[in-house]
Amino acid sequence: MLNQFIFIGRMAKNPQLITTQNGSSLTRFTLAVRRPYRNSSGSYDTDFVQIVSWNKLAERVADYCGTGSLVSVKGRVQMRQLLVGEDKQISVPDVVADQVTFLKLNKVGDGGDFTEEELEGGHPTAEDFPADQEYPA
Repeated sequence: MLNQFIFIGRMAKNPQLITTQNGSSLTRFTLAVRRPYRNSSGSYDTDFVQIVSWNKLAERVADYCGTGSLVSVKGRVQMRQLLVGEDKQISVPDVVADQVTFLKLNKVGDGGDFTEEELEGGHPTAEDFPADQEYPA
């Protein structure tokens, strides 16, 4: 069995760092991932994926990343139980990051949220990843 995903995309908003009641760190962020093909109108569609990271990884994501940061996210889908009303439970999927690689960073607070049109600038190229630059882990 395999439960794994890998996305490369840009952060659509600054990550939100929260501390849970038991003291764990949690970061939620939205990753804009462009589809690799054009739609019927000739443009690319973008999916906005909600991702969760925990503990040290959550803190690093919140410290280093901001709107527009290009990241690679490796993780899994995990089901979470929610109580709806007084007696009904539903299962909802969480996309949980196990590893986030910072490819091109924008400092937190460097601007507002991107619109879908601004994120359709294309897939990353070799120029987006200079070989002589170090990226934080």
